[in-house]
Amino acid sequence: MVCPNCGAEMKEGTLFCINCGTRIGNEPGDYKIVVTRPKKLFGVAISFKILIDGVEIGRLTNGISLERMVTEGSHIVTIKSLEKTLEQEVILNDEHKEVELSVSIGFGVVAGRPKINSVTYK
Repeated sequence: MVCPNCGAEMKEGTLFCINCGTRIGNEPGDYKIVVTRPKKLFGVAISFKILIDGVEIGRLTNGISLERMVTEGSHIVTIKSLEKTLEQEVILNDEHKEVELSVSIGFGVVAGRPKINSVTYK
């Protein structure tokens, strides 16, 4: 996880940057967004930058899951590679408190392109 203000590296789930004090994202709530990338042999060295509501939560690599506790409501999950940026709106409420996005890698000209395989509400 990276501070959007100063770029300092932080532990996942941190609410304030330890370097500059900037609040990171929303207050956590009872709602969770999970972005996973199943382990595959193809594209193991390629990572995707994952942002939730414009705040980077980390880099998604082969066989990794990233998660973020958020507030109720609408959120934008952004998946960025060197070639392509995908955005997916998710809406969390009392009926759906968690959503999981499964992301894989597709072929690109220079590097792999992100591809959303599924969006599953729980």
